Amino acid sequence: MNNRNNILAVDFGNNKVGVALWDSLSNVILPKVIIRNFGSLKSLADKLNDICLSDDIKLIVFGLPLGPGGDETMQSKRLRSIAFKIKNLMRMDVSFDFQDESFSSYESSRVINAMPKGVVDNGDDDAVAAMMLLEIYLKNKEGF
Repeated sequence: MNNRNNILAVDFGNNKVGVALWDSLSNVILPKVIIRNFGSLKSLADKLNDICLSDDIKLIVFGLPLGPGGDETMQSKRLRSIAFKIKNLMRMDVSFDFQDESFSSYESSRVINAMPKGVVDNGDDDAVAAMMLLEIYLKNKEGF
């Protein structure tokens, strides 16, 4: 029996979805993939399902662009709805949670700019934002 409790973070960009992974055994957060041109929510759910199966994911954390004071915005309501649709389309049972992503894009830009040229592609900003999202999520949860 596998005791891993890996977590996936999903950051929706304008035309792509950034995905990052926290590995419970190594306690490391890494960018996983950028999903581009996924076409339909079913296609995106299938891709996330495949990642969950291959990396033993128990939880997916979706970023929500909350407003000042943590208020829901039209965009956060839309993304919350998309996340629940994806959950219903997935072939496996994975827990879902949400995290305010208000500063993840800023933090990802700061991290990318601090890295040596060529380490991270500019197109990978959503995967780095997903890493920042996951880092904030883990810091806010007890036991991590």
